[in-house]
Parts: sequence; C-alpha cells; structure tokens
Amino acid sequence: MCQLLLVSLGPIQDFIASARRCQDLWFGSWLLSELARATAHEIQRKAGGDCLVFPGSLDGVGDAQKPSVANKILAIVPEPLSPSQLATDARHAMDDALDVLADRAFREVADRWFHRDIAMRQVRDLIEYFWVAVPLQDGQYAKARDLAERALAARKNVRSWRQVLPAIQGGWGAHVPKSSLDGLRESVLDEGLYDEITRREVNGLDVQTLRERYFVKRSERLCGIGLLKRVGSEAEEELASSRRRPAFHSTSHIASAPLRTRIAAMDMEAEVETSVSSLCALLREHRVSNAGLRRLTVRRTDSVALVAHPWRDGPDGKGTLETRPALGREALDGRLLYVEQIPALLDEILPGHAEKSIEKRRKIEAAVTEHVRGLLHTLDLSPDTLPTYYATLLADGDNMGKALDDVGRARGMDGHRKVAQALDYFSMRCRDIVETHAGSLIYAGGDDVLALLPLHTVLACARKLHDVFGKKLKEVLVELGLGETTLPTLSVGLGIGHHLDDMADVRALAKEAEQKAKAVEGKNALAILVQMRSGGRLEWAKSWDSNPVDCLHRWARLLATDKLSNKAAYDLETALEPLVSPENGTLPEELTEAAKSLATAVLQRKIDSKDDEAKSMVKDGVDRGFQGRIDLLSQELQIARLLGRACAVAFPEPKSRRLV
Repeated sequence: MCQLLLVSLGPIQDFIASARRCQDLWFGSWLLSELARATAHEIQRKAGGDCLVFPGSLDGVGDAQKPSVANKILAIVPEPLSPSQLATDARHAMDDALDVLADRAFREVADRWFHRDIAMRQVRDLIEYFWVAVPLQDGQYAKARDLAERALAARKNVRSWRQVLPAIQGGWGAHVPKSSLDGLRESVLDEGLYDEITRREVNGLDVQTLRERYFVKRSERLCGIGLLKRVGSEAEEELASSRRRPAFHSTSHIASAPLRTRIAAMDMEAEVETSVSSLCALLREHRVSNAGLRRLTVRRTDSVALVAHPWRDGPDGKGTLETRPALGREALDGRLLYVEQIPALLDEILPGHAEKSIEKRRKIEAAVTEHVRGLLHTLDLSPDTLPTYYATLLADGDNMGKALDDVGRARGMDGHRKVAQALDYFSMRCRDIVETHAGSLIYAGGDDVLALLPLHTVLACARKLHDVFGKKLKEVLVELGLGETTLPTLSVGLGIGHHLDDMADVRALAKEAEQKAKAVEGKNALAILVQMRSGGRLEWAKSWDSNPVDCLHRWARLLATDKLSNKAAYDLETALEPLVSPENGTLPEELTEAAKSLATAVLQRKIDSKDDEAKSMVKDGVDRGFQGRIDLLSQELQIARLLGRACAVAFPEPKSRRLV
C-alpha cells in the first residue's frame, strides 16, 4: 500500500524576520526555500518524478522562473519504499545543502576572531524537521491528507530537544553577548574583535578593512545564524546571475524610488547620469574603494517604474506600466540623496587614516553634501521635499484551506496538483510584478508574499497581485468543475513607516495590517497601517470589492492638486465630533445619514463652488468611505495625502521649460 508523506520545515516567520538589512531579510527566506527544494528533490529522486503533490514544480522554466518552495512538502511514497527511510534521506539531503551554504559563506569571514565551529553547530541546529506518514488507500486521498495534517500538528507538540552545549563550547553558561538581531543565540565573534576595532579607531588605522572582514558594525554582535544571513546574502549575490538574484537595497533606496520615476518622467537621464558619475569621481578622489562605492551604487539591472499617473491617465488609475533601466552604469543608491545620512555613509565607505584630520573630513562631507544638493536642485527638489516613507507588503491567501479540502474531496490528488501548479505560477509572477513597481521581492511561495515597495507604486502593485492571484485560482477551480466552491482571494496588509525606522518594526506593522485585512467581513481586503515619524498612527481597511485603491486615488487627486485642503481630515473630525455618543464613542446608527451629509458639506466647502467634478468626487468619496466611523474617513484622507505626496514627487507637473 502506498503512503502519504507530509514533511514540514521550520521555523519560518521568526527566522525570516530577524534581520536588519533588506539583503539579510531576503537571504533568510531564500535559504528556507532552497532547503525545502533540496528536501523535495531528494524525495522526488527516490520516490519517482510524479510523486510530489506539493510543491507543483521545483525548477520552473529557467533560473529566472524558478518558484520558491514552501515549507510543507506532500508526496506519495510507493511500495516497497519505506517512508521513514525516505524522510531520513531527505533530512540528510537538507542538512548537506545547509552545510554547503554555510561553509561557502563562512569562508568569507576571517578566522582570527571567528569561532567557526560554534557557528556551524548553531547553523546545524537551526532547522526543525517534522514528518508524518499515513496509509493511502484507493480513493481515500482526502481522508489520508486530513489524517496527515492532524498527525503533523500533534507531532509538532512533541519536540526533540538536543543536548545543550557546555559553556566552554559557547553554550549555556558562557559569558558571551547574545546576537543583536534576536537575542536568542550567543555571538560567534570574539570580543577581542571589538577591542581591536576600538584600538584602531583611536590610533586612526584602517578600521574599515577590519569591519569588512567580519561583516559587522562597531557594536553589532552576530550568532552563527545572523552571520550566515549577512555573509551568505553577499556571497550568493556574487555567485548568482543578475536574472536570478535581484539587487536588494536599503529602505532609503526604496523610499526614494519616486525620484527615479521623476527623472524618467522629466526626461533627464543624461543630466543625472553625468551628475552621478561626477559624484563617484569625487568619492574616488578621496580614496573611496570600489567596495565602498558598491555600497552607494546599484547595478544596471535595477529597474525603475514609470507608472501611469493614477489620476491623470484614466479615472480608475489603472494605467499601464513602462519599465526603464537604472540610470547609467553607476546609478545612485537612494541613501545618498538624504543629506542627513551623509556623515554615517562616509563613516562606512571612507578608509580611516591617521593623517586624515577632522578639518579634512569636514571638507569631504561638505563637498559631497553640496553635490547632492545640486543634484536635487536639478530635479527641482530640496532635502525637505524628499519622500521619506516606504511600504512593507504582506499578502496571504483567504479560504485556501477550505478550497484545498473541497478540491481534495472532489478531485483527489490530481486536483491538488493543479492547484499547486497555479500557486507556483502566481509565485513566479510575483517577482516581475513587484520589480515592475520598483520594489524588492523578499519572498513569494504558495499564497504568501513579502515585499518592500515605494509609496507611489504600492497601491497598483497590491491590486495587481490580488487580481493575478484571484484570476489564476478561479481558472483552476472552474477547470476542475468546482466554480461554485468558495473562491480563494488575497488579503493584503501594508505597513508604512519612515525609511530610518527599524525595518523589523515596519514589517511587524505589515503583519498587523494583514491580520486586520483578514478581520474584515468576508476577508478579501486591503488594510493599511501607517506609523508616522511624529508618533501618530493611522489605521484603515476595506474590502477589495469596494475598490479601495480607487477611493484612495480620488482623495489623493483632490489633495495633490490643492483642490482640497490638507486640513480637511482634521476639519472633518471636528465637525462630526458632536454627533458621537459620549457613552461608547461611536456614531449612533440613526445619525449615519446626517453625518454623511454633514461630511459632504464640510468637504465641499473647501472646493471651488464652480468645480462640479471635484464636488462630485467628494460626494462619491464620502459615500464610499463612510462606514459608521468618523475616524475611518478622516484616516482615509490622511493616508491618501501621504500617498499623494509621493505621487507628486514622481510625477512633476509639466513646465514650459525643462530644468537644467
């Protein structure tokens, strides 16, 4: 009798989330996907080419189309193979793949202050590997899968604990600082390294070279896992082709993407390329190494999206996209456009020399700052008008469990394979969708997506992901004759934060937004949470059925074109506050229509009485946005204003003459 084998790898979210840089975040998700791929490959090799149910595909079409592999693998084990032996062999294949990746990464770390043996032990103890197998009788696939899922949940409650290392081997009791990323494991970099860094800084020696050999900042401690992420992300970038491995940049680079769109929109590539080349030449004059310059420039393959204007190119904001390459051979990383970051960036890229006086350092800083200000002036911007917020997008499928149960009962294993292929198709499309919208895709596997995006494209990207997911899953269910079942949808959470905020905090904001989207009645929603730099917080959520992107674009159009005052949101709350019940702070249902009429009147008073189109847009916006809460419409206006500002940077108003 055949067996149904279910394998699960973990941890997932906590491991991916513990990162300080975009590349580290990407490498965590990439590593788990590659380990799941190695596990699935071994199962497929031993059990036959058609044994896998999930994932639907391991290799895709070429490296550029290789789908991510989720952490759960479902396979059929034919007789006379032993599922226990197969699961063990797959575990060994996964361990071997992890050893190869760790060894390749740790070769880049200098040996003197690095406890390599402890780091390798921490890495080998990283992955939780669970498996269960149940008999698969003819025609009983759905029942067997349900039993396997329940058995796996029970197995995860019975952990296999390994012996703790003694203190002399870096285990419990060792007086060693914990990792700066998550505080879970001991640092594998000897404290003598930090004494050496301090000594060299005091004596003016070349401390930058020392830092680059250990991949840490002055006070940063890393365990073996954190160091694997940090070093592995850079090692894999060197090994992989540009099509397979996208360039990941700082959150500042993501936030500054509207500037790159502005350059393309103003047809100023030549001027800016000349300015960038001149800046790079200036840095080279001050002995900045090629490695230092690579931290400030992006590869030619980095793309910038020129998005159709959300309100200038059609009333629904569904304009087409045109992708243009990055500007020149040495396109600028967005960090350098923020003058307040220039001192810290120079600390990273300038070599330390005893003969370099404080006065000389100030001259370098002043020269770079003056050059950046000149570049911004060329773009008709000032440091105060730069976009400073970006979005973390987190998406997850709705009703996938129910849909899989329905497909399994009605169409069995073959039905699940078709669903798996549809999910692979979606995950392969995610990279193109995100990168076309000037974002960085961190993870796309199954129905999960994690990405970083600029504000002027994030709404269009979220809608595109939602539409592609829903359309593909609907096609498969209709093909299987299950069009009447509950169709899976995609709920999207957007966490918007300042580019200088901790990336982990913004990702946690996106996770909370995703949960709020799923809490909307019927799920299938878009939720946005904004943490303002000043401390304020905005929360907003709407079903995709209500066209939330169009709602925000309409308000953004009115605010960005100054047809509606930036104070409109606050005036609205002030006017409606007397209608709120003092007992529970909510608006009585019987006053809803009166409140809508008052809101419309308050907002229309801010508009030119002869502008019938704007007045109609206000009425329509109030009708769509008013859901019994006065703060919801107000926060919708504030979020639209933030997004509209990014669009104003990306799409400058036409001028009679071009800036030079």
